[in-house]
Amino acid sequence: MFGSVLIVSTVRNGADGEQLEDRPLVLAVAFSAHDTLASTSGIDTQTSPAEVPELLRPSAAALRTLRELDQLGIPLALFGDLPKPLLERMAVVLWFSGQVVSVADPLAALPSTLGLPAACIWFVTADGDEAQRAVDAGFTAVQITSQESVAIDTPDRRGVYVLRTIEDLLEAIRVPYTLSALNLRLIVGAVLTANQDEVIAP
Repeated sequence: MFGSVLIVSTVRNGADGEQLEDRPLVLAVAFSAHDTLASTSGIDTQTSPAEVPELLRPSAAALRTLRELDQLGIPLALFGDLPKPLLERMAVVLWFSGQVVSVADPLAALPSTLGLPAACIWFVTADGDEAQRAVDAGFTAVQITSQESVAIDTPDRRGVYVLRTIEDLLEAIRVPYTLSALNLRLIVGAVLTANQDEVIAP
């Protein structure tokens, strides 16, 4: 979807001589459909899609977060093990513009669905165990919890970003998103310069 070159493949020197590790050129955010953007306690596999608007009540903060991520051009996905028509109705209620993925094992399915390696995908869930599995599978995992969070821009000892509100996600991805955008500009600039160098003057 976004081309085959997605990660800087070499270690380069920063302005102060510090070596910079490979960084994703493209970021994507995948949200679990279960309790991440809104409570889903009344929704299960037997729920009719027509019932979703009465059962799913997203907060204004969740809707704002999705809108801002969309405006940044970040690829989004909503995933869960619910039937596809049910997830699609949930996406409508959430004003969700990304891909909708009905799958039992999102860790296996999301990279191919989004066309990105796991390292480029921020995996957002309310389930701590699922967040840990995401870290183990190479994703950047975010757990939304009502418990006290650690620093927004620092993962905990498990490697999971623990956030109290969905809006905190915007702050958590701010620096990685900026770095990915800068890296992409560097690569595009290098490609354009190389192409210009190949032009032979008449």
